[in-house]
Amino acid sequence: MRSRVTVAVVLALTWQPTIASPTAAEFIAQGVAYQLDTHDLIQAKHMYQAALSVSPDNVEALHLLGSVAYHEGHFHEAQEYLEQAISVSSSLDKSAMTHCNLAETLRKLHRPADGLHHGDMCFNATGGSEFSLLVLAWLYKDLDEPSKAVDVLRRLVAMNDQHLEAWDTLGTIYLDNDDLAAANDVFTHMIALDASDFRGYAGRGQVLHLQGHLDAAQADYDVALRINGQHDPTLQNVGILYQQLGHLDRAVAIYQQLLVRQPNNVALLNNLGAALLYTGRPDDARPYLEQSVRENPSNPQSFVNLKTYYADSGDLDMARQMLQRAYDVSHADVLRIDMATLLPQVFTSQAHLDTTRRNMHAAIDALLLLASSLHVENPEAFEIRPPFYLVYQGYNDLHLQTKLATLHSHSCPALHFTAPHIALGVGTLFEFDKTFRRLRIGFMSKFFVPNHAHGMLLRGVLAHLNRQLFHVTLVVVPDPQQQVDAGMAAAADAVKVLSMHLAHSQQEIAALELDVLVFADLMSEPMTYFAAFGRLAHVQAAFWGNPTTSGIPNVDYFISADAMESSPDPAVESHYSEQVVLLSGVGIWYDKPTVPAQLGHRRDHHLEDEWTIYMCPQSVYKLVPQFDRVLFEILRQDPQGHVVLLEARYPYVNSMI
Repeated sequence: MRSRVTVAVVLALTWQPTIASPTAAEFIAQGVAYQLDTHDLIQAKHMYQAALSVSPDNVEALHLLGSVAYHEGHFHEAQEYLEQAISVSSSLDKSAMTHCNLAETLRKLHRPADGLHHGDMCFNATGGSEFSLLVLAWLYKDLDEPSKAVDVLRRLVAMNDQHLEAWDTLGTIYLDNDDLAAANDVFTHMIALDASDFRGYAGRGQVLHLQGHLDAAQADYDVALRINGQHDPTLQNVGILYQQLGHLDRAVAIYQQLLVRQPNNVALLNNLGAALLYTGRPDDARPYLEQSVRENPSNPQSFVNLKTYYADSGDLDMARQMLQRAYDVSHADVLRIDMATLLPQVFTSQAHLDTTRRNMHAAIDALLLLASSLHVENPEAFEIRPPFYLVYQGYNDLHLQTKLATLHSHSCPALHFTAPHIALGVGTLFEFDKTFRRLRIGFMSKFFVPNHAHGMLLRGVLAHLNRQLFHVTLVVVPDPQQQVDAGMAAAADAVKVLSMHLAHSQQEIAALELDVLVFADLMSEPMTYFAAFGRLAHVQAAFWGNPTTSGIPNVDYFISADAMESSPDPAVESHYSEQVVLLSGVGIWYDKPTVPAQLGHRRDHHLEDEWTIYMCPQSVYKLVPQFDRVLFEILRQDPQGHVVLLEARYPYVNSMI
């Protein structure tokens, strides 16, 4: 909840002194001066206590001591003072405001039901004062009765349209209940009432953020923070925004700054852990995520991020445990899909691989039976990934991938985004050739970064596309650890770096008005995979950077190569939901690597001169169990043979090889 300008003290200090000794009145007057003029609560408290020493049953002194304790965050102490003030008050008229402040104090103690009685008494005694209405609205909000809270607030702003606290509370309730249009109207009205109050900008920024208008949200957040640079909730939202825009270093800096002041903030702990995971710092991330679940075991996001940590490190048993705990506290359908598609990086045997595939088939089939009742609002909310390791199992994935795509399509309507320019069409190629416009073609990947194979496969292709016919755009899923490769950028006419927010990215790609969109490695990243479900270009194709079918109806073509398929065997089509296009050879233009002037020596790597070195420079998850027999046979036939494989990133995975 955003912080609010608390009016309880202001109203408490409007209390008109009752009959009291002049000395008590003087102490109270001095205390009020300390509290209002210099904001010195300690001295104010001393003055009020001095008043009590003169007049032990002084209602106003008790009331004001309660207000000081409230603002010090000592809510139990505030409750005691306020209850004592009510008990010694001679009439309800004289204790009406005390009932209001006690109601608000009980709300702070997470007892809104108990506070409601006092809120009603204040309301009745004051004839429906503005403050009594505001307190009732806060109570109804915390009691999860938003319609009653809205009714009360609407009554309040009808009495006083300038009441910014009421408008802010109303906008917050609309936000909490996903009525973004109403929330936007409220916060825009606040800005019109007082452009110097940060809350209107902060609230409207949240609305725009939730709507996926990230640039506009950032603009409003920036204004809010220029007015109040220390407003932690807005700073936290900016951190989230930076995270979604791919500015992970900025997000991490904000989260770390806020955690100094809020070391037990569950959302901050989780978001910092997630950002560190994404920037390749898993061991730094884990303690924050573990603290997050200790602070709040009902927060599913932290369990999901711990699932990612364990899955990446190869400990699938722990990953499943984390995923199950996330589902137990959220019952989010997307986690059931995630559980069904969670795959190991390395298989211990062929039987292990085959059993895993059978189980995956069965789990997806079971979910398809429930597809009409499954609902996924946003698959990226829990960082569900496509089954990337399926690519390297050596089987026909058509049925698995098609069933999985069907499951996602039925459960998540938001995936079926269509770019506005699609409705306009392009006509026939014959008609298009009469125009002067070039075909706009985009290539989408996270891995157009230095020294990455997925970019290197296509860099020459992009550079040599006929620029009289094609306008080439790199559509980049951001990598917080690396910038776009300079050679890749030079090979394209334009570079568009997307946000990490799916709905926003759909809009960003749509704005390019592409004729053709090629997914360079469709299974590698959630953003690329889920973008493919929409219709973002007139023609959409998957390239063999991940050599398996997508199973997604809106992917029209699969670009492979004749040296990589069983062509001209017509059975090649039985592996793909897309129409297959076979380029010649392996379908790439790979730049010849530069050979160093001075080569290293095998001794540098502890390899003996007399050994025969057999190197397989592929990631270990690409080595299927059947390949073990190949290595065994090589070593059996060559007693001097030694096999060199690439080391995995995580020790747990290496231990399984």
